[in-house]
Amino acid sequence: MTTLGQVEVGAARALTGDLDGATTILEAAATALEAAGDLAAAGRARRKLAYVAFRRRDLAAARTQAAAARELSRRRGDRRGEAAALGSLGMVAMIEGDHAAARPLLEQALALYRAVADDGNVAWGLMSLGNLAHRDGDHAEARRRWTDALAVARRAQDRSRAADLAYNLGSLAQLEGDLATAQVRYDEAAAEFRAIDDGNGMAYVDLSIGQMALSRDDAATAIARFTEARRRRRELADPPAAAEAGAWLALAQLDGGDAAAAAASLRDARADLGAAEAPAIAVRLDDAALRVALASGDRAGAAAAYGRLAAAAPDAGDVAAGTVAALDEVRLALAGRDGRAALPPPSGVAAALAAEPDLELRLEGRLLLGLAQRAAGRRDAAAATLDDVAARARAHGLARLARLASR
Repeated sequence: MTTLGQVEVGAARALTGDLDGATTILEAAATALEAAGDLAAAGRARRKLAYVAFRRRDLAAARTQAAAARELSRRRGDRRGEAAALGSLGMVAMIEGDHAAARPLLEQALALYRAVADDGNVAWGLMSLGNLAHRDGDHAEARRRWTDALAVARRAQDRSRAADLAYNLGSLAQLEGDLATAQVRYDEAAAEFRAIDDGNGMAYVDLSIGQMALSRDDAATAIARFTEARRRRRELADPPAAAEAGAWLALAQLDGGDAAAAAASLRDARADLGAAEAPAIAVRLDDAALRVALASGDRAGAAAAYGRLAAAAPDAGDVAAGTVAALDEVRLALAGRDGRAALPPPSGVAAALAAEPDLELRLEGRLLLGLAQRAAGRRDAAAATLDDVAARARAHGLARLARLASR
């Protein structure tokens, strides 16, 4: 077999999941190609090694291989290869949380892709910079980058990336409480996902539209969408994702007044999750379990669910998980008719809400604080808080929260 053939074999091994075998073959090929002076092929091998290292979650090795690929590409004057290597280095920095280092690397990669008129990768570069801005909480910059990336992806007829970008824009609009724009973007994403037969993408759309239906106080639509998301995810053999959909289904069934169906969906969701390590999904499951238990008058069961989710939340890697834990602490205190215990600072809910980017979660926190004020006998403060929540919820089409705040 030729050395170039080894590169292809190594890449194929990586696709089958044999990452150790892929690393061994690609490292030998890269070394031989460098010795032979074939810098272009050696650079490709190093870039593939960086990809394999990403798959292994070995960021140090990914950085080393990407840096080597960048140097080989620069020596040869291969701007596209250098852009790919810079992009990999930027992704390593972003995953490590070093956004100050990631941004210039991704900007340089984008500039090189533009210089060689590679629209597909220009869209990738813009998308990656949007992802970085989103992680930084800069929604305006994320929207600008993703919108530009979507236009480029459509021009390049890259339907997969266009679908992902339309979904991202919908998710951002939903986070900000702009449900009308979110619906438009999710519909665009769904059309693209259907066109390329992407069942996983459609499951994400179903889940998000189900969440919006729940927000709009439309439990029937939410139940249908969450059921479909769970079906798709089971078909894709993704048990943790199926469990997540099952948790949302339970919440929708509970909101629709069917606590028994909600409890059954939770049992199914736990069976789907099994022994998988998925702290963020475990938090979602126990949040639903707490609410189902409270609806059934099972305060001990609710307390047990809260204990589990509070323990899992710090490992979830998700701001929302911490917010959910804080809000459920208030729910549990209110169930014990202890309004004073539900008020901050003991619950820490105010701090969680200050860091939460999701408008609906922030309003839900304010709703619970209003209910806690009422339980503590602070009726004037409670009325002001709940009236404010109801008005803001109505302004954003969040009918469920408006209803709960108006009771």
